[in-house]
Amino acid sequence: LPPGAQRDLIDPYAEKKGWWPRVIVLLFILWVAYAWLDRKGYMDRWCGPKPAAGAQTNAPATNLPAEVIINPGAPK
Repeated sequence: LPPGAQRDLIDPYAEKKGWWPRVIVLLFILWVAYAWLDRKGYMDRWCGPKPAAGAQTNAPATNLPAEVIINPGAPK
């Protein structure tokens, strides 16, 4: 080599590695972390408890009087 030159062991013309394997590994790590935190109960503390199986979360309040459903701010 000429004086002052350096040898580079990285081939600039080599085929580039894909980024998909890194994304898949990252998603797998996040999934495992979520499952572990959910099993320990941290997800319920941070995000609120999960609804019971078969429960309707946005069901209308049908057991209230009609005045409350039509005008919730009206005095009783």
